[in-house]
Amino acid sequence: MMVRRNTLRGLAVMAVCALGFIPALARAQSPLALRLGMYGGSTYNSRELADNKGFHVGLQYNLSGVPHVLNGEAWSTNISVDYYHPFTDQANRFHMVPVAINQIYTFEEQNGKTPYLGFSLIAATFKSNMVTPNQDWVTRVGGGIILGLNLNEKMFVEGRYEVYDKSGLDFGGPDGFRATFGLRF
Repeated sequence: MMVRRNTLRGLAVMAVCALGFIPALARAQSPLALRLGMYGGSTYNSRELADNKGFHVGLQYNLSGVPHVLNGEAWSTNISVDYYHPFTDQANRFHMVPVAINQIYTFEEQNGKTPYLGFSLIAATFKSNMVTPNQDWVTRVGGGIILGLNLNEKMFVEGRYEVYDKSGLDFGGPDGFRATFGLRF
């Protein structure tokens, strides 16, 4: 009970800090975005590895001037880095730091909102004591599918499904879903 309370208290502090920046962010124009969300494993092995579910916090940076992988004005490229942490606060912990290059296609505006779809190439470094005690940090390459909605110029919501290379691992990779709320600076 105390462990869950500390985790929830930490999430509340992060949310209050993020909300405190909203007035200043409304005036700023920057390619940087703060990302907060939740993740969950998609297979038995990934749920066992990552203790089933948790939260993530990260940053995203839009790269202007980078040639688009695919042709068209609606394509954009960004880089994101996140930190994953389980909701449970036990000695058996899962930690992951994925760094992704994302290609996003933004559709036409509909009712003030712009949906987008994309894909990502990911390098994720992670460790988990859930399966192998005192496991070293492991880095694996993966990919993902992105589906999102720009609520306005500053805020967005996004869902992703990610799959990672499992070669050489005694356990499954951290495959799964994540839901993200983003706030552009």
